[in-house]
Amino acid sequence: MLNSSDVELLDVLQATCLIRKNFFGKKISLHVLKNAKSGACPENCSFCSQSKSVSTEVEEYPMESADEIVAGAPRRNGHAGSALLRDSNSRAPSESEMQTICEAAFFIRRIFLI
Repeated sequence: MLNSSDVELLDVLQATCLIRKNFFGKKISLHVLKNAKSGACPENCSFCSQSKSVSTEVEEYPMESADEIVAGAPRRNGHAGSALLRDSNSRAPSESEMQTICEAAFFIRRIFLI
């Protein structure tokens, strides 16, 4: 794919579009990725702007509260996303961060009936 010409790539994109339409129609699924915590990540993921291996001016903030996470959840009414992906910029959340994430997930599921 990376070494394909633009013409070849357009053929591939057209084929994937036909496959998608065949199985899913014209519907799309929107996923929203939002940080629950940002900056100063100890991991070394080369693709991530928060990685310790890159020098970017990423805003740093601590783990959001459960209320803030819930407030940032996409609504299931078609105006936002249909899935929420939260990133906590670490290999694993601390015990208190995990408790916050679980609390937020409980309320998101309950409020938005996901």
